[in-house]
Amino acid sequence: MRSKGNASDPFLPAKRKARHRLIGVCLFSLFLYFLGDVFFNLPPKYLPSDFVVETLEESRSSRELAAEYNRLNRKLGKVIGDEEIKMLKNLKRKTWFVEAGIFDNREKANLLNQRLILEGYSPNLKERKVGEGYVFFVILGPFNFVKAEEIVNKMISKGLKADLNRF
Repeated sequence: MRSKGNASDPFLPAKRKARHRLIGVCLFSLFLYFLGDVFFNLPPKYLPSDFVVETLEESRSSRELAAEYNRLNRKLGKVIGDEEIKMLKNLKRKTWFVEAGIFDNREKANLLNQRLILEGYSPNLKERKVGEGYVFFVILGPFNFVKAEEIVNKMISKGLKADLNRF
């Protein structure tokens, strides 16, 4: 039987390395814990979830829209850009369209157009030049918001990638 003082342990370097790694992992975990505690307890600067635009009634007056604009500017801490202003102005319009499909191929757009005609809808096929090619939109509408949302849900249940839009 060997005594501990006379013979060296062949696994001593591996054990020492494992101890060092264990201490390093513990220190790193404590560092992450305190860093996470500080980071996650800071108040957020911008909350996009607070930017809620309700469109159910869509009967806001221009005075209410201006008040909402000012409230959003204060809450976000920045000036709302032209695109956001355009979106807020579009809320006054009461017509919605359903984009039943967007294609880069006219034949596919025509097939969807014919399918929707057979289902009893009256779709419109629009094309828009994008770069060197064309994009084809199959559009239903105009509808009010509730009817457009109902049609979108029907389209999605049939496996189409429909979306609401205002043109």
